[in-house]
Amino acid sequence: MNITQLIDGLTSLPDKEYNTVAKYFKQKKGQSIDNAIVELLEIIRSSKLNKRVQNVINRSKDSRVEKEKRKLQDLVIEFEKVSRISNNEAEEKKTYQELKVIKTKITNQKRIVLKKLNLSNISNLSEEIALKDIQKILKKDQGIVSYFFDPFYLYIFSITNEDIRFKKIKIKNKKIKNHIQKIINTVKVNNSNQLKNFNFKDSNELYNLIFKPIEKTIENKKDLIIIPHKALMSLPFGILTKDKIKQSNQI
Repeated sequence: MNITQLIDGLTSLPDKEYNTVAKYFKQKKGQSIDNAIVELLEIIRSSKLNKRVQNVINRSKDSRVEKEKRKLQDLVIEFEKVSRISNNEAEEKKTYQELKVIKTKITNQKRIVLKKLNLSNISNLSEEIALKDIQKILKKDQGIVSYFFDPFYLYIFSITNEDIRFKKIKIKNKKIKNHIQKIINTVKVNNSNQLKNFNFKDSNELYNLIFKPIEKTIENKKDLIIIPHKALMSLPFGILTKDKIKQSNQI
């Protein structure tokens, strides 16, 4: 079972059972299970980027970084050798701390290699940042909306300096892509050098799908940072319409 399957199973629990698990998780880990789910999905996203960065490093034949690459490889091996099995909470905390220290060393070593390859500008993109650190720098009128697709669901996260919320919508990336394509097609110039009638219907439907579920948490935010995923990366979010607008035949 992979992480997305685990999260899918957890978030599919009936409310009563989910709340029981959430309460136990809070007691054991000292943080909200919702926050943990958001962090896990963001780790999946950043892990994919980390793999791309690692591929860049591995493909490099630059002799200047061979020594540093070996150091990085040794750290990765050290990280993989750490046992993930803990018999009690004390051992679990010790293991977590050990992994955290090695992970920091890997990040720092990766930064050294990328700098020698003149690619230091991409090192910051692959670093994982804790949600609590993001919340600390957000102002009261700022918010973040992040999207993540798994094969069957869209997860929507809203992050403010006051709260973190997430919603799970049963919709596939392909369906969202179709909505976007229908909207985009109506903002193109036709053969007569005129704009087509804007597709208010799909624009409003897409708004209801991706914004409506977290609307209340972001409605007073003047500065909104959007982190799209998959099909949503091609969407100009500003063309979505919140309210239903009667379609006109006028151009």
